[in-house]
Amino acid sequence: MVVTSELIAQHNSGGDLFWADYDERTPLHIACSEGQSDAAKFIIKCANGDQSKISHRDRWQGTPLGDAKRGLHDNPDNAGFRECVRLLEEAKAEGDEQEHE
Repeated sequence: MVVTSELIAQHNSGGDLFWADYDERTPLHIACSEGQSDAAKFIIKCANGDQSKISHRDRWQGTPLGDAKRGLHDNPDNAGFRECVRLLEEAKAEGDEQEHE
């Protein structure tokens, strides 16, 4: 997958996979909100269990797990969202209050 290869290249060149944009959304938020489970798996692995990276809250207090659960709620047959939820729950990520809005 192109997204994952770009993340690997960024990581290997010393890039920060945990930077946040002006809305405090990280690459993990974006991957999970799009059901990009390969990218999410790579980012979670790079976090080495650091909950501040896995459960970072954006400006609306949303988390990557919340994004993945909302995506799964709206697209219940999507394997990517299902896998993102599984990966994040396995990593003990925090959800958010908006999960089913």
